[in-house]
Amino acid sequence: MVDMYTTWCYWCKVLEEKTFQNETIIEALNKNFVVVRLDAEEENSGRETAIRFAINGYPKLLFLNSQNQLVYLIDGYMEAPSFLQELDSVKSKINQGFFYLGFSNNKKLEYPEFYSQTFKKNKKEMIKFPKAEQVNQYLINSNTCEELAFLVMSKFSYIYAPGNEFFSQIKKLNSLFPESMVENIFYAWISRKTSEDSLNISLDSILNQIEIYSARDEMRKRFMQLDASLYFYEHRKMWQVYAIKYDSFLTKYPDQFSDDAINEISWGIYQGSTNSVALSLALKWMKPIAYKETDYQYMDTYASLLMANGKNSEAEFWALKAIELGKSKSANVKGSEDLLQKIRSQP
Repeated sequence: MVDMYTTWCYWCKVLEEKTFQNETIIEALNKNFVVVRLDAEEENSGRETAIRFAINGYPKLLFLNSQNQLVYLIDGYMEAPSFLQELDSVKSKINQGFFYLGFSNNKKLEYPEFYSQTFKKNKKEMIKFPKAEQVNQYLINSNTCEELAFLVMSKFSYIYAPGNEFFSQIKKLNSLFPESMVENIFYAWISRKTSEDSLNISLDSILNQIEIYSARDEMRKRFMQLDASLYFYEHRKMWQVYAIKYDSFLTKYPDQFSDDAINEISWGIYQGSTNSVALSLALKWMKPIAYKETDYQYMDTYASLLMANGKNSEAEFWALKAIELGKSKSANVKGSEDLLQKIRSQP
């Protein structure tokens, strides 16, 4: 298992300090894997590995077989129970002899300069990003399913303009490369489409595109459509519809939402909305999470939402608890301290 991280990555630290300190996880990793940690911003195998697999966000966990072929990829932070389930999936893939055929072991692969220059050789180096025209021109002249083309699409998904060839090749791409990487390209397209102001862009057309081309299972497809809807409503500041949509899924599929995911959505509503319905729903979602008293950031979000809902006495109580818990874990609680002052200044 190759743990790809950077020194500035918050969730890399949480993964290391929380998930990887779980005794069951430690036992499973020691028994079944050789674990290697690589800083992606160092001029060594860290940078080389990041280039080879078009690593964008962190943490990324790469599972390689004895021939250095990619068998499995875990994208982002994961809590211990979910991570343990993923390890079972990795072992099953390895036992089947599975690996992704799209990635070669060719160390002499000629990466486009505009691609390789976006991976830091050291932490002080300034990254040079290509223009969208350069990326899309390169891809127009490339086979979508070839390794270099896919790496470029993955790295620059935020400016890549996929056409019919990409959508028609999704099934094949998912057989060659990790589905999560293919889905990230799809998500980037969804994000751009839902944020366009053109009157010609309809949410129904985007949802229909997901219905036709998403290669994931039915549940994953529904959640891609949820995300598309949330992007669409957020960009248009339709916060009440946004919150009601999220609440319907949270009520129907409560086990599919992590505390982190709920906190992120709730914090987004707090920061972007003054709609009373949206703020009230976010407060409802965060209450049971805050009462666990496991993470000061969750308690801070809850205190913020209490203030936004006009419940200043309760907000002050929870802001103080967030500060206390944060300090006990040596966290920077300045944000919570500023919140406390804001609460106390309320009329």
